[in-house]
Amino acid sequence: ETADGRHMAVGALEEKFWHLLCDTLGRADLKPGHLAAGEEGARVRQALAAIFRSRSQREWVEIFDAVDCCVTPILRLEESLEDAQLTARKMVVEVGGVRQFGPAVRMTAMHTSMRAAPARAGSDTDAILSSLGVDATTIASLRAAGVV
Repeated sequence: ETADGRHMAVGALEEKFWHLLCDTLGRADLKPGHLAAGEEGARVRQALAAIFRSRSQREWVEIFDAVDCCVTPILRLEESLEDAQLTARKMVVEVGGVRQFGPAVRMTAMHTSMRAAPARAGSDTDAILSSLGVDATTIASLRAAGVV
């Protein structure tokens, strides 16, 4: 967790990435803790957690944008839809007026497309409630009360 309550993903599993992470954080003392388990692993995780709590996510992004050590921000959905990398890879598509993620697997010789838009929020509410045994009168009452 970062100082502003956001999060960063750290995937520095290979030793070269771990060492670069430790150097970037100014914590060469953590290098021997690469892939540590048990008490040592807990100590390293606690140290990293304290370090990441010291700055905002934006600050960490600025630091790690220049460093290739497998550290990236965890984005909110709306941020992901605007992400430069996803946009460059044409991973965000619009179907039926709804911006969404396209197929994750993309191959040169394979054309993929989104054939239908997702259901609108709430469009299946009556059917779902009915399938759970809620009668039409109760559904109407819930709707009138603004519950659904």
